[in-house]
Amino acid sequence: MMANRSQTQVNPLLIALMLALVAALVAVATLPALRDIPFTNHAKDGHVDQAWNATIISARISSRRCTPIVAYACTRQTFVMCPVGSNLDDLWMGLIIGTANGEPAVVTGYAAPRSYWMKRVAGCLPVSYMP
Repeated sequence: MMANRSQTQVNPLLIALMLALVAALVAVATLPALRDIPFTNHAKDGHVDQAWNATIISARISSRRCTPIVAYACTRQTFVMCPVGSNLDDLWMGLIIGTANGEPAVVTGYAAPRSYWMKRVAGCLPVSYMP
């Protein structure tokens, strides 16, 4: 007699993906508000001469003066970004949040075409993050 194939088999890859999703959501959910995340030295000084640097971008996103605000959780970084002008413009500003001394830290911030940011977050998990 043949075994019943209707029994549900759990795919180990599916379980691993689900665990990664939960871990990413927990990591993003524990991020403090942008105004409470310290800046690395590079974030403070790295793009200071540019119109869109980490300080300006953080203030703009924190005050929700751009829309939509989108965020992606990647393995070691979280990207938070929004368009510089109207949604028809291709220029988006973004912050990269990583870690410094085991705590969340704004690593850098700058403006780039939307396509650049989408390549950076390819394979990352889109998340809901309110600054």
